[in-house]
Amino acid sequence: MATQDSTARGQAETRAARAQMQAEMAAQAWSDLANAERSRDDNTARLKALRLAREAEDEAAAASKAAAKAAPKTGAKTVTKAAPKARAKKS
Repeated sequence: MATQDSTARGQAETRAARAQMQAEMAAQAWSDLANAERSRDDNTARLKALRLAREAEDEAAAASKAAAKAAPKTGAKTVTKAAPKARAKKS
């Protein structure tokens, strides 16, 4: 009987140790998952901020180009090139 008790006790300890190890591994896996999600969310927020800043900059540049195009020209004369004179051929 003593051997059956010690064998049963050893099996119970093994099961308990395995259950504890699995619980620790599960906790670590959940922690890793949470860290990965947090990292992904932080990266997404950073990239969104960069995209919005770039879009705002592009819109500002387009608005300044439109304003420069629409601005009236003040007193500037248009200079045209005279047509080049035809050269006479020497015969």
